[in-house]
Amino acid sequence: MSIQESVFKLTSEILKHEKRQEIYELISKMRISKTEENQVDIDHSQLWYFAHQENIQFLGLLILNEKAGSISLNSNGIVMNKLSNHDLKIIESWYRTTIYILEYFTELLNPYGNIFENLSNPYYQYKKPNLITNSEIISFSDQIIKNIRAELENHPTCLLLKNISQKFKKEIEQISISLPQAVLKIENDIHRASITSTNREIFDLQITQNLTDLAFSDKTVAILIFAIINWRSTMRIISQLIFQATYQNKLPQIGNSNITKIHNHHSTNIGKVLTCSIQPTAEEISTKPGDIIYYNIDEETYKFKGIAKICNFTFKMSQEEGTIMKFGLRLIDDHLNYFENL
Repeated sequence: MSIQESVFKLTSEILKHEKRQEIYELISKMRISKTEENQVDIDHSQLWYFAHQENIQFLGLLILNEKAGSISLNSNGIVMNKLSNHDLKIIESWYRTTIYILEYFTELLNPYGNIFENLSNPYYQYKKPNLITNSEIISFSDQIIKNIRAELENHPTCLLLKNISQKFKKEIEQISISLPQAVLKIENDIHRASITSTNREIFDLQITQNLTDLAFSDKTVAILIFAIINWRSTMRIISQLIFQATYQNKLPQIGNSNITKIHNHHSTNIGKVLTCSIQPTAEEISTKPGDIIYYNIDEETYKFKGIAKICNFTFKMSQEEGTIMKFGLRLIDDHLNYFENL
């Protein structure tokens, strides 16, 4: 069984869990703006919108909720409403649960150095929120969680990090101070680069510029940094799939029924990408970069299916074609990695 299949077993359990209904109802309510037609008690749509844009799941909601109600968080001067303690407890519970699961997985790298374990947490660079309620960690099947961890232990990146750490233990210790900054800088630059024209050589050069205290070969350091970025991408996808399972009954889908044109489908030296245009149907399609969608394309020229991360999105309207959405996607492999060629 692949990591992807194992994680989907977890998300399937989330969909059926007794605790899921309350978070589903809460997020559904938060996504609605208060209007004459929609008379919600308190409008939390601004909080949801800006937290969702942060792309750090429940953590984004908690961080912005700490600031809500006191300062304006956008150019229009709109002050966001704080969550009630009841709603905050629900969010904190799912945040605690996500962290608990992720830490169980990132512990795999602990024997190879704290720096690896810490950096593998997708929330590493963010300040921990102040948890103020007596929220609980939600229980899921131990066997499902253990199966995911077992698959992760055989993850090619995990095995690579194990090998590098054993061969270059002293050298890694010498760059431990500057390594986190270099990883986050290169990772951010990769995310910001065009998905169709990413040139890995640029990032190889940036590594030598960001790590002034190189203790071993530039090539080995590059492999190390790209391996950490790979592992972080897998952890990020796991946390995102958990998050989406709490408010989506299934992943948004694109395929023969709504795709109007495939612009690009190829492999770069970072990973596989797909750019396509769709004409939306009545079914909701996520348009936020960072969200995961399912694609199933069965045409004469293209036949492929799987999951992908939205990297960019644009839309246009015309009288001839109606509304057309254009997506730039990074395809995710069975190891839940969208940087598979790094």
